[in-house]
Amino acid sequence: MVDEELERLYSPSRWSKRFDATQVIQHHVKVVSAESEISKSSIPNEIGLRYGPRPAQQYDLYGGESLPQNAPLFVYIHGGYWQELDRNISAYCVRPLARCGIRVAIVGYTLAPVAPLEEIVEEIRCALQVILDQANLSGCQCVWVGGHSAGAHLALSALFGLKTEEQASTAGLQLLRGLVLISGVYDLVPLIKTTVNTPLKLNEERAKALSPLVQLPGVRLAAWARRLHLLLAVGEHDSPAFIQQTQQLAQLLKGRVAGVEVLEVQGVDHFDIVENLRSDNHVLTKRLKELILDSKQH
Repeated sequence: MVDEELERLYSPSRWSKRFDATQVIQHHVKVVSAESEISKSSIPNEIGLRYGPRPAQQYDLYGGESLPQNAPLFVYIHGGYWQELDRNISAYCVRPLARCGIRVAIVGYTLAPVAPLEEIVEEIRCALQVILDQANLSGCQCVWVGGHSAGAHLALSALFGLKTEEQASTAGLQLLRGLVLISGVYDLVPLIKTTVNTPLKLNEERAKALSPLVQLPGVRLAAWARRLHLLLAVGEHDSPAFIQQTQQLAQLLKGRVAGVEVLEVQGVDHFDIVENLRSDNHVLTKRLKELILDSKQH
């Protein structure tokens, strides 16, 4: 049974000031697809690196030999409510970062309903393990992990959901400096009564188990996690529910990690907050570059 108010609150496309709900998504796909093609043709890359056996378990690495071997790395996980979009059209942040010496990995994953959400989180965990281990072997200076919308949920869940013995299992984790979580959804319980849940098929028990806002209060963070800096970004014209969940996550993690910074980006919605990562002048692009480049000094 769909709750119309929750449906509205958890439909980010309904809150854009630029377009109607259908147009904003069409425009988003057009913009990110075009920019991703430019990234592929202009930045040295390795496309389709495997991290697992499923067809979608691949990532693309941008920077190649044009950057020093020890260049910092930004790992990006796309959104789409775990059921739409893919890595092929998610390379829109690559050019501004590569221009200032940052390598970028764009991660793909199996979408719902082909994979249940628990398996998607596990895929991202596996991807991050592979990418961090490879970064460690190549002499990378530091790694940041970011995600948009569902991708922010996956980044946080995959890293902070690690069990203690797994947390210490890789030297690659020591390279992690922080997370950049953009317009994320961190409590999945309200989604049960929306059409988002049609392919997810979540019940309350599973939704709670998959919700960082529900699970994190009881988690004792490992030493490497407590050293991280978190940038939680959200758009002025995001849905009030997304803004509220970002603020709740900030409160929950303050004092438990090295730093929590909330950045409400003025004049943007759920979609152009990341579309504009293709621009050097976007406030979020600038902050992302500062954080990564500053952390490689430490």
